[in-house]
Amino acid sequence: MSMNPTQDYNKPSLKGIRRELRTKGTSAEAMLWKMLKGKQISGLLFRRQYSVGEHVLDFYCPSLRLAIELDGAVHDNAMAAGRDYLRDEELREVYQIETLRFENRIVFEQPQVIVNSIIEFSEFFHTPPSLRATPSTLEGEPVNSPPKTGQNSSPKVGEVPERAEEYEIEGGGSMKKRTYLLFSFLLSIFLFFSSCDNDLVSNKYCNLPARFTFSPVTSISQLNTSCKSMGQWCTITTFTKEIDGYTWVYASFANPQGSTPWPLSKLDNYKGYDMGLSGFIVGLPNIPEMGESEPVVTCYDLACRNCYDNFSTTKRMTLMESGYAQCPSCNRTYNLNNTGQVSSGDAGKPLFRYRVYFNGNTLSINN
Repeated sequence: MSMNPTQDYNKPSLKGIRRELRTKGTSAEAMLWKMLKGKQISGLLFRRQYSVGEHVLDFYCPSLRLAIELDGAVHDNAMAAGRDYLRDEELREVYQIETLRFENRIVFEQPQVIVNSIIEFSEFFHTPPSLRATPSTLEGEPVNSPPKTGQNSSPKVGEVPERAEEYEIEGGGSMKKRTYLLFSFLLSIFLFFSSCDNDLVSNKYCNLPARFTFSPVTSISQLNTSCKSMGQWCTITTFTKEIDGYTWVYASFANPQGSTPWPLSKLDNYKGYDMGLSGFIVGLPNIPEMGESEPVVTCYDLACRNCYDNFSTTKRMTLMESGYAQCPSCNRTYNLNNTGQVSSGDAGKPLFRYRVYFNGNTLSINN
């Protein structure tokens, strides 16, 4: 890296590599470029095969400081995923560039997911600091007051207003309020019966606090796959970033194929969230539990339960291929498809498990 980061953009020494990558691009890159070029998405200018430092980005939006990366089969192993992670971290830390990663198939099967992700990121990026979500700590405690009355604080797509009465339909209607109250009531009933069903059900779940809601699930390829494809899993963690003097919290959704950062919404920051001990592992097991007719979306803590019980450590486990998670401290491997039981290493207890609700497009962890 040069001493002057401004000289690291589109280095002349990488011109030949950039030209070659444009010429020999994949069909997925060609298809996505048709969608991005000419400022077709919200008037945003994108560059193709743009270099930053020693890295050549598939696509780059200068105004958003956003990179778009398409991942093919070459990324489908732990070593490649690790390299991608380190590259994304360098872009974030050194150049303040965020990266959205998508599998090649998403371009052909669900292109609107990519478009929606870019639009959502753009809306967050361009919102003035005074109107953005309240800055918060990792525990979700707000430190500033909500927007003043009269400001345009309508919820974004997929958000639920914190106070339903503030979002009544023009003309005095209250359809949105009734819908929100009904949703809250039904969710409360669901959680009540989930926690009080019987001793067998109650014993499946730990007593640790956990709270996290995300919608639409389809906007994150890693999360969408893990919730809808049997045997697929992803981790959910958080990290903070300084923007215009404010501290913002991002969620990171990751699987062995890549990761996607996502700025948390107004609702998340106002109402708070709790990431358990170390974050979450969410997925759809490939076999149903005993007594169940089909698998259901399941959520575990990302911390090794046995290390926590024995040493009070909360180091994050590594998500592996084929539905396993491994603790880097005790080397136990857990089978996520089999209720989080220890599958190799020293005998021990299964992973901490949380109550989770999934309706097809909203994921709600509430323990």
